[in-house]
Amino acid sequence: MSVTSPYNPAAGGRNGSPAGPATSGPAPSAVGDRLPRPPRRRRPGFAALAILLVVGAAAAAGLLAVRLDARQPVLVARHEIGVGQKIAKGDLAVAHVSAGGISLIPADQAGSVVGRYATQTVPGGRLLDTAMVGDQPALKPPGVAMGIPLKPGNVPASGVKAGDHVKILRRTEDHAGALLVPDALVTSVSGTKGGTFSSGGGALVATVVFDDDEDASKSKLVASASLDGDAVLALTEREGS
Repeated sequence: MSVTSPYNPAAGGRNGSPAGPATSGPAPSAVGDRLPRPPRRRRPGFAALAILLVVGAAAAAGLLAVRLDARQPVLVARHEIGVGQKIAKGDLAVAHVSAGGISLIPADQAGSVVGRYATQTVPGGRLLDTAMVGDQPALKPPGVAMGIPLKPGNVPASGVKAGDHVKILRRTEDHAGALLVPDALVTSVSGTKGGTFSSGGGALVATVVFDDDEDASKSKLVASASLDGDAVLALTEREGS
């Protein structure tokens, strides 16, 4: 007769099967035995620098805005205005500048400039001031304006341009030269780039203004010398030098 033994948990598995290996303590960690990360070092210097950059940029923007607000619209020459030229509305443009202590002409006073005359040659883009504008034209009695053909050898190597003061002479056979006009003003030079003619060539005619005699003797002599190609211009004064 067989006897079935009761289940004994201490003996192992069910029906006496051997028990598995005994385990004790917690399971090993998945990350292993790693050292903890050191704490990140704080760098207050970088934060202070960033703050200074932001504050500096804001200050620069504010200063620029203040300067822009301080700029005033003034008159400027749209292109070159020759000495003695009557100024028209199309000769003027407007620029915004900081006009501190300079006698520039405000843009809203353009009406007081139109119809007046340039007292000197004004390059294109030049700001206009009160000294550049006058009420008298360059040509007034007993003045006359004449054109003198230019060619290499009858002007200085530095050339002539609007605003120059010159003497007008005539070549003579003895090479001594004869003085025709002691003082003439060059008001324009045609056929040149930038209004200047040098002895290298390129110009056609220089317009000169001078005071004639009652009998027009000066203008007659200048006309004769110009037709013969013997008129010589001697520079005596250059504007701005």
